[in-house]
Amino acid sequence: MATAGATTRVAPTAVFYVLPDGLYIDGSAATFDNGAPQHQTMPKFIRLLATFLLAVATCFRQDTLGIDPGTDDTSSNTPERETALPDTIPDTVKVEPGIRYTSDKEPFRGKDFYSRVKYAREDIVFSPTHKRIEYCYYYDNERECYGTTYQITSDTTLDMDGEVWHYRKLGDTYFTEMYTDHTYIHGFAKAPIPFEPAGLFITTTVDKIDTLWMIDYAADYPSLALHKTKVKGTVYAKDQVDQPPTLLNGDTLKTIYLSYGSCVSLPPYPPEDEVTFVVTSEGRIVNIENWSIEHFFNYCPYPTMNMITHLLQFGKLKPAKRKGRNVDVQWTLKLYWQ
Repeated sequence: MATAGATTRVAPTAVFYVLPDGLYIDGSAATFDNGAPQHQTMPKFIRLLATFLLAVATCFRQDTLGIDPGTDDTSSNTPERETALPDTIPDTVKVEPGIRYTSDKEPFRGKDFYSRVKYAREDIVFSPTHKRIEYCYYYDNERECYGTTYQITSDTTLDMDGEVWHYRKLGDTYFTEMYTDHTYIHGFAKAPIPFEPAGLFITTTVDKIDTLWMIDYAADYPSLALHKTKVKGTVYAKDQVDQPPTLLNGDTLKTIYLSYGSCVSLPPYPPEDEVTFVVTSEGRIVNIENWSIEHFFNYCPYPTMNMITHLLQFGKLKPAKRKGRNVDVQWTLKLYWQ
């Protein structure tokens, strides 16, 4: 149990990434909203971060990448580290020696402080199958942490801060998968608790037809990469079609308003943006592109994921028409970040 008066920061439920709440970009370094750098593997997805090589499927329409799950086999600036002492917090295991800072040695907790701050792992154990794993430091009497709560609810099911993952052991790793309302995510993890991705994770539409994005956690700096679906035939520009794509009820596709979310502290850039995508002759949205993704959100995926999820909420569209027949068209919508 956490000490009285402790300040605990909890990573939000996110579709997919291994970064805690408050991640943002400071120059070329990934940092938290308090300025702290990412310094170790985070316990949760979504979240979740520089380049990696990805294999791209070449089939038409049915353009989903997949991971084969295989078959089962059964100075004053130096923080003080605590010596190994008996736990003073019931049910809490200090996996790593605690890290303490004092206001005498570190009177200002500004960006410089958070660029150097270090965290140590602490496990709050409710039972062997129910744990909260936190990464903490102490500043005088304050306990600053971020973490994730895990609970194994069956032999093949893991609840991770409300995200329900299914898993099975394959050799030395675990094949894991999760369904949301609009997406399907799968890949390999080192263990269920803590959940540590190992290699490529792929996110597709929930029907597994179109690949949306991929993240390779084997890379030194895993980053989100949007997938390009190969479209057979001509993709027309918006001014080359006679009728635009619409919602099934005939409503037009309108301007999108989204929140920066936990990337609010990114360097300033224009809030007015655009998102470009292809609406296929079958009414599917593929090949989503956005300038801000490449320049700002590569290591902070939440806005990107929110944007893609928003587009998927449109559902199947009425495709554009040219000379009376359905055609593929590249479409653009205004996007405002708030």
